[in-house]
Amino acid sequence: MRISKGNICKRVLVGLKVKVLRHVDPTLEGLEGVVVWDSARALLISGSDGRRRLVLKEGAKFLITTPEGAEIEVDGDKLMVRPTERAKVSRC
Repeated sequence: MRISKGNICKRVLVGLKVKVLRHVDPTLEGLEGVVVWDSARALLISGSDGRRRLVLKEGAKFLITTPEGAEIEVDGDKLMVRPTERAKVSRC
């Protein structure tokens, strides 16, 4: 199934490209990379420089790039569910 704006909140984000558009910690804004770990409250993002940064979802806004190349803006608050439970919860 293709990832779309309507189902992004129900998908596991590991392996997808992501950019932090807004965050309560301004030093994280603009961070780009690939999601290597996805939990209920945070994403672990591996940047192009090889550094891994833990980014809390609460209060954040992300730009997620799907495998097809579509870019989708997502509020981190809507992603605050365990990845295994996301398919059951409709938050988008």
